[in-house]
Amino acid sequence: MRIMLLVLIMLLYLIARSFFVTKHGSRLRTVLTIMDHLDDETAFYNHAEEIIQGCDTPEYMNKALVLKMFGDAYFRRGDLLQEDLEKLQVDALYNVGGKINPNEHEDSWFYLFLAIPNKLYHTGSVDLIAPLYDVLDKHAEVLDQMLVVKLGREAKKFYEGTDDLGAGFFQQLLDGDYPGYRYNKHLIGIYKSIAEAFLTRIALNEGKGIPEENLPGLRVFQQSTLGNRWLKELGIELPAEPEESPEPEEIPEPEETAEEPEPEESTEEDKGL
Repeated sequence: MRIMLLVLIMLLYLIARSFFVTKHGSRLRTVLTIMDHLDDETAFYNHAEEIIQGCDTPEYMNKALVLKMFGDAYFRRGDLLQEDLEKLQVDALYNVGGKINPNEHEDSWFYLFLAIPNKLYHTGSVDLIAPLYDVLDKHAEVLDQMLVVKLGREAKKFYEGTDDLGAGFFQQLLDGDYPGYRYNKHLIGIYKSIAEAFLTRIALNEGKGIPEENLPGLRVFQQSTLGNRWLKELGIELPAEPEESPEPEEIPEPEETAEEPEPEESTEEDKGL
């Protein structure tokens, strides 16, 4: 009886967990559709508002709002960005049901503290970057555990032209020296590529040109939509890859052929005469 009860409890747990995961995935996919409309400003804002209004939890409503804020920066709507920043409930993205977990929405921290600031830097709206980090400071105890947030803080030095421009940490990140930070292992490659892009921009600003050792990684980064956009926003133009000169075609030596025997002289007898 007791074993049957345990089996029943486990079964109910698995069903509940399966339902939660399915619902979570469905909500996430719905929110992410906001980014499908960046080619049309009116369509973007109409769809973003529809998704935000339709969210049934503060968690996903604020996740959707972060993506709308990226659109604000993308369409150069600084007025809307400031309004949306005031509406944003950052704690709703890491405190879900009383459980503190900043890892759950790491992509939202990426947009808030890296993608949006980089877009603002590109459009010359650097004055709008600081308020984003002012919001971060109110939640520093939780969010500063995240590697993406640390990368964002160092990027801020670059945007504002302060300290070492973040170069020291960017190099540490490339060297694999980032102990103690929390991050999604699937995103570490992106973070390293971004650090490499910043180091390249710093080198260009110093008149040093693009470091040769950075070129292979930057070329790979450029092949992705995110990487291509990031390099453009930092004003990094990669040189064209040198064309490989084709190897000269090997002309085979003519094969030696046996000499044809000279025809024998025919005799009268051979001619049948």
